[in-house]
Amino acid sequence: PLGSARCAVCEGPGELCDLFFCTSCGHHYHGACLDTALTARKRAGWQCPECKVCQACRKPGNDSKMLVCETCDKGYHTFCLKPPMEELPAHSWKCKACRV
Repeated sequence: PLGSARCAVCEGPGELCDLFFCTSCGHHYHGACLDTALTARKRAGWQCPECKVCQACRKPGNDSKMLVCETCDKGYHTFCLKPPMEELPAHSWKCKACRV
């Protein structure tokens, strides 16, 4: 039906308003299947884990150095931050835009 889609993880149906939509690959995801809460801030320009790129250099990869903002779910390489971070923080992290 119109207004619904299938989750790329569990293949279960869901209402579009309740699903994440990856702006890169076009797949839909339940928040619960990604273990993240769906919020308006996260939905804007959201990318799934497979498509996520660093917001600074616009490149994927270096997943072990990719920080993901707990508020907007956007990714940033530790070495692309100004100043660069030497290590991943032990606790949750927020990008500059979300810390304001």
